[in-house]
Parts: sequence; C-alpha cells; structure tokens
Amino acid sequence: VIYNANKVIEIKNEHGSFKSWLDLKTPMNIYEWVKLFKNTFKFTGGEITKEFLMSTGYIKGAHRNTCPIYHKINKLNNGS
Repeated sequence: VIYNANKVIEIKNEHGSFKSWLDLKTPMNIYEWVKLFKNTFKFTGGEITKEFLMSTGYIKGAHRNTCPIYHKINKLNNGS
C-alpha cells in the first residue's frame, strides 16, 4: 500500500494529477492497462485494474447511462 501510494504521489508530481497520467495512456485495451498497472504498482492484477478503471469511467461496465453515478463520473471525466 505504501509503495503504491508513493507511486501515485510520484505520478502526480510528474504529471500534475493521477488523472492526467491516466488520460495520457488512453485509449488502451484492458490487456495494455493491466500490463501498465502491473509494471507501475505492486499487487495489481487484472481484476483490480479492471475494477478500478470501470469505477472511474475509463472502461465501460460499472455503470450504465441510467445510473446516477454514471452521470457524475461522466461529468468529472469531461471536466465539467
């Protein structure tokens, strides 16, 4: 956990935010995302990476457009 937290801080310092770093990597398929996360963080396999990306709106699957959370995530991702 400490290693990953320090990595996020390092990424934030280098790119301005963790989101900016993710946006630089977009679009990627799930296999590329998993490889990136495995090479960057510790204890991040396919499921963890997929769940994180779905919950933050980088890949589809977590929230349908009828879900209130979908609109919140979409709004955040579009900078509104």
